[in-house]
Amino acid sequence: MQTRDATRRWSAFICPQCQFVFRVPKAHLGQRALCPGCQAWVRIPDLTEETPELKVPQTAPISETQTLKPADLTRIRRKKRSKGKRSAKDEVGWERDAHRSSSKENRQLRLLMICGAVLFFGALAGISFLFLNKEKPLPPLPTSQPPVVAADSTQQKIADITPTREQELLKEAEPLVANFLNATTIQEILPLIRNPEKTEAKILAMYPDGTFPALGLTKFNEQGKLAMKGKLLAIPVRLRSGELRPIAVLFDHDQLKIDWESWVGWSEMSWPDFLEKKPATPVEFRVDVSDVDYYNFSFTDDKKWQSYQLRSVDGEHLVYAYVLRDSELHGKLKPLVETKTRMQILKLKYPEGALREDQVIIDSFVHDGWVISE
Repeated sequence: MQTRDATRRWSAFICPQCQFVFRVPKAHLGQRALCPGCQAWVRIPDLTEETPELKVPQTAPISETQTLKPADLTRIRRKKRSKGKRSAKDEVGWERDAHRSSSKENRQLRLLMICGAVLFFGALAGISFLFLNKEKPLPPLPTSQPPVVAADSTQQKIADITPTREQELLKEAEPLVANFLNATTIQEILPLIRNPEKTEAKILAMYPDGTFPALGLTKFNEQGKLAMKGKLLAIPVRLRSGELRPIAVLFDHDQLKIDWESWVGWSEMSWPDFLEKKPATPVEFRVDVSDVDYYNFSFTDDKKWQSYQLRSVDGEHLVYAYVLRDSELHGKLKPLVETKTRMQILKLKYPEGALREDQVIIDSFVHDGWVISE
């Protein structure tokens, strides 16, 4: 039968230097240890050895006439309250190591928990995004209005035009533009426009009574920039309403004439009629074109279709148009120079049995720009 001393794993030891009592494992008996109290190296005696003599520090006795100061009483009370508590300084080496290891494990556990929470919420947000975007909403209508007329989208300033010749062209074009914008009848504008014999019927179709309001001119070439390509000039003008628009002027038999069709944005059918009747036969339109990713309803396969956003000349109507990818028509619709929007003349139609008015098919490409040069 084992004795109590044999089964005990720890032994109490009193430091002979500072009388600090601490515990040591029995495996350390007969070895040196660091006293937690005075930090002195002491030898731990074996069970067969005698306990070293204690050195009791001598303290001066308190005389009967000596009184304690309040500060001394405070220190005594604090010492009594802290009796039985051990500070980090009181811990032996292996106890401090155990606490440090435990703290390190706690920090690693907290870090793993934080990382797990971040991954969980990230996965949850991704699933929510995919679910909410399963059906794409209609993109908002644009707020900015496009210019009502534009010359060829590839127009550029001719490098060899001299400043003198530029001033001559502007001087010749200003009265022409002023008369055009102040005109109120067909008879007044026919001498000012190109191809009057072909254009008169289109004007009457738009203005059956042959009259229209005068827009007025307040500023000619306000920006001081003349864009020219071949026989085509684009000049910015400020209207009486305050609107700034470019107007297309061309050389017609060595005379400057105004392109009426690009100015009014003429199309073969009005947008309200086109949206209501949904014709399956192609109709020619002048439109503002921009690239957009919108695949929904009748056109969900983005690998089969390329989508575009088309806006009417006045900016009041917007539709989404589609063309087959890798087709010859798809190649023609790509601009030579990447731009956010481009002005083109296209033929549009609705698919058979169309239910939505805002999705059309591009049947053919007519011209890049709203002015068709002859």
